[in-house]
Amino acid sequence: MTRFFSLAQRFSLAAIVFIAVIAAPRELLLEVTDQPNIPLDFRAIMISRPDYPLLFLLLITGLRLVFDSTYPARIGATARLIWIRYGGVFWLALSIWMGTSLLWAGQPIMTRYVALHALAALIMALILADLIRAEGDDWLLSALVISGVIQTVVAVAQSITGGPLGLAALGEAQRFTYDPENFYRATGLSQHANYLGGYLAIAIFACILLSYRIAQRQQRPILPVVAGIICGIGLTTTLSRSAILGLAVGCLPLIWLILRRASPALRRLMVVGGVAAVVGGIILVLIATRGDLATRFFSGREFFFEDSWAEISASPLIGTGAGNLMLNIGPKRGYEVPNLLPVHNVYLYVWAESGLVGLALFVAGCAAILARLRSVNRQALIWSCAFVAVCVIMLFDNYWWGVHPFQLLFLWVIGMWWGLATSPTSARTQ
Repeated sequence: MTRFFSLAQRFSLAAIVFIAVIAAPRELLLEVTDQPNIPLDFRAIMISRPDYPLLFLLLITGLRLVFDSTYPARIGATARLIWIRYGGVFWLALSIWMGTSLLWAGQPIMTRYVALHALAALIMALILADLIRAEGDDWLLSALVISGVIQTVVAVAQSITGGPLGLAALGEAQRFTYDPENFYRATGLSQHANYLGGYLAIAIFACILLSYRIAQRQQRPILPVVAGIICGIGLTTTLSRSAILGLAVGCLPLIWLILRRASPALRRLMVVGGVAAVVGGIILVLIATRGDLATRFFSGREFFFEDSWAEISASPLIGTGAGNLMLNIGPKRGYEVPNLLPVHNVYLYVWAESGLVGLALFVAGCAAILARLRSVNRQALIWSCAFVAVCVIMLFDNYWWGVHPFQLLFLWVIGMWWGLATSPTSARTQ
């Protein structure tokens, strides 16, 4: 019975990360407002594809708590360790604070939905961490890598053909009206090229971690290296500046660590390899943009700052209430703007909805992970770098917290880190 529950949990967690990049289509449960220039993500209660394996995970975990006599004590011990020593208390407090904000939110029904979704994602992260600590992650990272490779195949085909492939039923987005005409930013089966870029950046770190594990066994990590190169090609087709920057910054601690301990010959090889990777990336970007670098990489970045900052200024301490930012902005702006969007910065987005209290908890939760960058085992260090990449991307995009499928991925990344950082197996294989 224990093995059945373990396999069911693994299947659910693998399914979540495998399809987290697919933000649509979704089941519309309730349209809180019908104002059409607000994206559905910020004005409606919906169930996305990754929510189904999430619900199954919660169900199977509830059954395991009842029928597996050793499981309650085990997951309880994991929870106490994570809450107290690894920053979990900040994420728990944030989800509670989000729920509390229904007391002042203009649309409390949206707050209930957003807060419950965040709490469910946090429970998922705890389940993932406990599974890794006690039983290992096995093929969970492989699910992310395989998904990244599949998404890359679709993305490359989109980039070559210069548009969508007619896969809307699988989540493929239609071409946006503001897209340039001379090239196409690949979205894969995600809603936006930036979403896919962030997903592939995390998949590349999964490839690095799998490569490290195989190398520790004195074997050649051919498959994860090839998969990482493929995901890198997919990342270039998205032309996501924030994802490329996040990946580069996230890799810096790894590069520093390797260079510090490498032999002179290995250092020279790394320099040559790094130059080759940069040159190859530039060539791929030139191909993807049809040579029009200026349009994609040297044009201004719109952060949609003004409307969200007005809400922050109106209620800096407690915010608008979870899920209520665009519901506040919408009636004030009316229909004068074709597309109303929240600020493209997660930290300001959290501040706007949850106030300084929520922002402090969010930043504290991130800092609890980043502060252990040098003190964790090697596997957790590699995954810490993935989290660094996410933190950088969040400076320029809001999807890691504002778009619920990616909020699941964000907490999945955190849960994986918790598991690796506290796992005796990870420590032994460093």
